[in-house]
Amino acid sequence: MVWDPILLPNKPWRQPRIPTLGTACRHFREGRRMSREVACKTFGVATSWLFQIEMQNKMPSIEVLDQIIKGYNLDSAQARHLQQLRVPSETLESSHDLRHRVTTNAAQMAHLRDLEDLGVLGAYVDPMASILACNNLFRTAMPGVEDEDMGSYPVWLFSPQAKEVVVEWPREADHGVAATKGALGRYRDARQSQDLLRHLRNNKEYRNRWAANITISYGRDTNDLLRLRDPVTKVVTPYAFSHSPQSRSVLLYVGFPKNDATHRLS
Repeated sequence: MVWDPILLPNKPWRQPRIPTLGTACRHFREGRRMSREVACKTFGVATSWLFQIEMQNKMPSIEVLDQIIKGYNLDSAQARHLQQLRVPSETLESSHDLRHRVTTNAAQMAHLRDLEDLGVLGAYVDPMASILACNNLFRTAMPGVEDEDMGSYPVWLFSPQAKEVVVEWPREADHGVAATKGALGRYRDARQSQDLLRHLRNNKEYRNRWAANITISYGRDTNDLLRLRDPVTKVVTPYAFSHSPQSRSVLLYVGFPKNDATHRLS
């Protein structure tokens, strides 16, 4: 990533925090390197009105929000983020309750074993990417992912262990920040959101990437392979990950190895 000095985390609204529509609008505007005056001329909103929106003193109408989205030329994920911040936070059961529900579900646990028999990484996660249950292949490919305080993929991704096995770590770290921003916006009142930020907000690399990038992500393209290095053999295996909802609060993540691209690093 090329760091943009205009977006380094030297201001409170650029630091990792539970997002609001106002802070997100300000971050997008600054990411487009636009002053309020220029932005208001672009989409026809009074400067004072935009200031009130960014200070979270006013909530824009749907029509005004659409003008902001078009004026900043936001993509579909960024637009979705603002739209979710305009409505109340979605509720989310605690990771403890969800973990208990999954681990006591014989069919779901058997499915993880079946995936392992097929050589496929499998994990049940909540929408904040907290690990609820996973198979041994998943544990081996991402050593320590269940050892963190909250069993969280984003927390693990910014750990020293992850840097040893995630081959394209800077790119994956950027994707991880973009994904957590999307999840935090949708479930901003959930306990998991507070716990996630408590673990990550003091991580310098996470803070810098949060400030310097305005990308938002909701999921992963199966063509965007995650390359993991075996910590013992040093063999790198690309995985195509996909996810499917199992219930309102539980998703199944599966990683299919692309063995034809597997290679050993020198």
